[in-house]
Amino acid sequence: MHLLLLCLLVTAQWAWAQPSCQRVGVVNQRTPLLTAQYWNPILHYVSEKSGVPLCLAMGKTDRDTVAMIKRGDVEFALTARLFHADGRPLDYRVLAQPEGPGVRAQIIVLEDSPIRSLQQLAGREVAFPSTDAPIAYKATMAALRSATIKVEPSFSGNVEGAVGQLKSGRVAAAGVNSKIIEEVSRRENLRYRVLWSSGSYPDFALAARTSVPASVAQAVRNAFLDMPNDPRGLKIMRESADMVGSREVMRFVPATIKDYEMYRPLYRDEPPENSPE
Repeated sequence: MHLLLLCLLVTAQWAWAQPSCQRVGVVNQRTPLLTAQYWNPILHYVSEKSGVPLCLAMGKTDRDTVAMIKRGDVEFALTARLFHADGRPLDYRVLAQPEGPGVRAQIIVLEDSPIRSLQQLAGREVAFPSTDAPIAYKATMAALRSATIKVEPSFSGNVEGAVGQLKSGRVAAAGVNSKIIEEVSRRENLRYRVLWSSGSYPDFALAARTSVPASVAQAVRNAFLDMPNDPRGLKIMRESADMVGSREVMRFVPATIKDYEMYRPLYRDEPPENSPE
């Protein structure tokens, strides 16, 4: 699949990357437009401060973007997908992660749903972003398998798409990332109930391909780490947070691949690369 890049101007159109652009692969949690509106101002700021021109890169779905990252089509990535199915790390080094308690995998229903337990989901259709979503799909499906509950998965391309299927009544429940569903709830006054919630996982990592020169990776990392300390940088992060409905301003802290070890087991039973969703 061709690599598609979102324009640095906030539009809904796609543009090809410029050769000098360092591509930043961002996994599809929010809609493409919201992703652009959230990340483009941040990446523009980091580009200015680091001297490294950055472009937002996404595929059409979460699965497409993860495949793009795994192939090494981007120089940087904002993702929790850091391991192959056999446990080997992808060809990236972790630079930083958002500060905070992390995120949880959750299975939710609408507040007025008659479903009160996971057992009542047996045989029902449940929405997920894609088979590659570590929190919203892999962790939630592991919980369902552990409870010997078989559901009919429906794939939507991103977490917000799964929530949209739930709101429309097309599915009985949705597998989500706790941070994203809280944002959607605040933006859209969505009322929901959590049937199941996991323990905490670290949020996505800022990672650089190992082929990226250390000096370039370090400049980008430092710009992300220092952004909240600059009044202009903090203002940009606060505006991005307000736009998506987040209560917290994102602040990055140093991290390594060791901080993401708990993700490794989630990929052991993943489907083959070319299996349909």
